[in-house]
Amino acid sequence: MGHRLPRQQGQERRAWPRRCRKRQTPDQVEARWQPPSAGLPACLPIEQAQDGSPHLVREAADGRRSLRLKGDAKHNQLTDLLADDPHFGPFLKIPGKDNGFDIEGIVVDGQRLLLGLRGPVLRGWSAMLEIQVEAHGDHLRLMPLDDDGTLLRKHFLQLGGLGICDLHYSGDDLYLLAGPTMVLNCEIRLFKWPGARTVLAADQAPVRFQHDLLESAVLPHGKDSDRAEAICNLPKPLACKVPTWLVLYDAPGAARRGGEGVVYGDLLRNR
Repeated sequence: MGHRLPRQQGQERRAWPRRCRKRQTPDQVEARWQPPSAGLPACLPIEQAQDGSPHLVREAADGRRSLRLKGDAKHNQLTDLLADDPHFGPFLKIPGKDNGFDIEGIVVDGQRLLLGLRGPVLRGWSAMLEIQVEAHGDHLRLMPLDDDGTLLRKHFLQLGGLGICDLHYSGDDLYLLAGPTMVLNCEIRLFKWPGARTVLAADQAPVRFQHDLLESAVLPHGKDSDRAEAICNLPKPLACKVPTWLVLYDAPGAARRGGEGVVYGDLLRNR
């Protein structure tokens, strides 16, 4: 049976930023919304300060520099590549929180990046893009993923109609935090894709569909508050040597606020 869709952890100490927008009123959207190039892939070097805390820097002492895909305020290599794409091209000019094109999750595997899309969700299918980048002069540029010159792979996933908020590898397994594409009081879930790293390395198809994901946990949410937005794997010394996820929430409610500059997340056992 065919799948019907509309026609229309690297080793370097770098941070790969992802975009996050505040909620806007309808009249603000038209006046202030910018194309998704505002969140184009970029990397920022991380260095330790004298007190041991990490700091983002433009250029590190060892020569690592901040880099981004070459482009301007409206276009870059990735958006140009997607402009004529039959799945995502029509959604590039739609605001992210209206099921438009919205990159929220990112995972780094060497020079390869997996980009999790909060939107669009296409007839119930969530999407993840796979690209490869390299430093070229003062910018990053896309590299072919294979000998055929493929610059983009598209992975469509069954996440119950939810979009991807965050991505993380744990060994060969890929964990996906999934929530609604719009600002809704809706269930948020954490999914597990067992052996994803091996599957993605073995399957070189430019477009593929993945059914077999394990739902690991349903996360709590409040009314207009406490929406799980990000996950990270805690270092073992902080987690009592037990593999543990830290879940952080957007719009934390009163119970998650502990005073100025303090918010509480949740800890999940990573099994």
